[in-house]
Amino acid sequence: MKLKTILGVIACAGACASFSAFANTTTNWFEVVASSKTATGVTITTNNAPVLIQDLVGDGTKIALDNDEETPLVFLPGSVPATSDGLVTITATAELTPSSTNDLVEITGAKAGFAVGIDENNVSNFFGYANGAWIKLTSGKPDVNPDTVKVDGETTFSIVLDYRTNKVKYYLGECATLLTAAEGGASEFTFGTGSLSLTSVDAWGTGSIASVGTVCEVAVAEVAGKRYGSMGEAVNAATEAGIVDKNAVAVVNADGTSGTAGAVADNGLKVWECEALGIDTDEQITLAKSTKQNANKITLMTTNTSSDDSVTVKYQVNGVGSYDLDDIQIPMTTGIYTITPVITGK
Repeated sequence: MKLKTILGVIACAGACASFSAFANTTTNWFEVVASSKTATGVTITTNNAPVLIQDLVGDGTKIALDNDEETPLVFLPGSVPATSDGLVTITATAELTPSSTNDLVEITGAKAGFAVGIDENNVSNFFGYANGAWIKLTSGKPDVNPDTVKVDGETTFSIVLDYRTNKVKYYLGECATLLTAAEGGASEFTFGTGSLSLTSVDAWGTGSIASVGTVCEVAVAEVAGKRYGSMGEAVNAATEAGIVDKNAVAVVNADGTSGTAGAVADNGLKVWECEALGIDTDEQITLAKSTKQNANKITLMTTNTSSDDSVTVKYQVNGVGSYDLDDIQIPMTTGIYTITPVITGK
C-alpha cells in the first residue's frame, strides 16, 4: 500500500521579473498563522481556486492537508520587499508524514523542498530537494512513530534560498541546526540557474501546517548588481571581484534604492566607507592622543569607534602601515601626514 505523504513545504522559484550572517537585519515578507487565522502578504489557493484561510482551518489551530501534487496548497506572495538582498528564509511548522524514499522523485517547477523519507528498512531521514533531486540529510533525525507512521509532534524547519548564488540550505528549527548531506557532508546545494525570486510556496500530502513565514535579509550595500546584508560581505565581494579600491560598492538606502557606486562623500571619504565607519557623510574622523606609546613616534587614536561589526578597520599614514584605531603612529619628522582608513570584511 502506498503511503499518503506530505512533502513538507515545496519552494517553487521561477524566473520572475522582479549566505551570509543570519544576525543581519531581516524584513518580513509574508506569513500565515493557522491559530489566529491570519495571512499577510500572501494569497492562498487550493485546487486552483482562491480560498480563505478560515476555510482551510479545521480546529482553528492547524491547516489540515490531504491532497497531492496535482492539487497543492499554494501560497502566492506579493512583490519582494524593495529592501531585499536576495537571501530568503522560509520557516514552517508542520506535522510531516513520511514518504517512501522510492516516491521522492523530481518535482516539476520546484527549486527547493523539504520532506521526511522512510526506506525499506523503516529508517527515516529528513530530505532536501535541490537541482531536481532529493538529498538525504543528517545532523537531525525525524522521530517517526511506528504505529501511526507519522513524525511525532510538529517539525519546525527552515529553507534558506540565496538568489545571488542559486544556493539553498536546510535547517531544523528557525535556522537553529544546519542539516548536511549524508554523502559528502555538503551544507549548501545548487537549486538551479535562471531564478530571480521566490514565486510560490506549495504543500501537499497528508498532515497539517501550523504556520509558514518568510523573511528577506535587508540589503545595506550593492556590488555589481548584487546586494548584501552587511558592509563586510559587500567589501569582500568587491575584493573577490578584483575591483580596484572597491570603487563598485554602493550604499543601499532605507527605501531600497541604491546609491552611486564609489560615490564620494562631503568629507572626502567614499559614502560606503562612512557607512562602514558609522559616521555621517559630512563628519570628519576625529583624532586624539593615544594612551599607547611608541619610541620616536607620535601615537594617536581615533574617537570614531562605532564601525560596522562586519568589517575590520585599520589606518594607514601616507599610504603606509596598518594601525589599530588606538595606535596610529606618526613619524617625528617634519611633513604633512594623511591618515586614511582601510576597511576590509571579516
